Amino acid sequence: MIYREYEILLKKYRDALERYDQLISRKEELFNQAQPQGIKYDRDRIQNNGDADAFARYAMSVEQLDWRIGEVEGIIAERRKLLTEKEAELRGSRDITDRVYCLGILDRVRVYKIAGTVHYSEVQIYRILSRIRRTMEEIRHENNQT
Repeated sequence: MIYREYEILLKKYRDALERYDQLISRKEELFNQAQPQGIKYDRDRIQNNGDADAFARYAMSVEQLDWRIGEVEGIIAERRKLLTEKEAELRGSRDITDRVYCLGILDRVRVYKIAGTVHYSEVQIYRILSRIRRTMEEIRHENNQT
């Protein structure tokens, strides 16, 4: 059943995208921290809240983050390639479960149209879809534990 492998690859792809978003938001936080601060006026004196080394720390941190972002972008590109290859294999599969997965989950086709396409009854399609959803939940549960 190819759809299991596809779901695992999809989960890994989404994890890589989440990691990429975390790195980008961290880079934005560092940029905001490096911005000059406002001046506070007191009765007796003026305080400058700027940090002279903030930009130097920002530059060093961004250099490391850019390297990590490039690494994650490479991982995302590779996983996207694997995902498209697996999807092509999934769409070419003759297994009824894989065909129902493609039509029901990927293409979001209604059950009565799936039944007409694969020449199964609607009740059988509902059973297959419930088995697929159960398997998808098991895969998500397994991945969350590791």
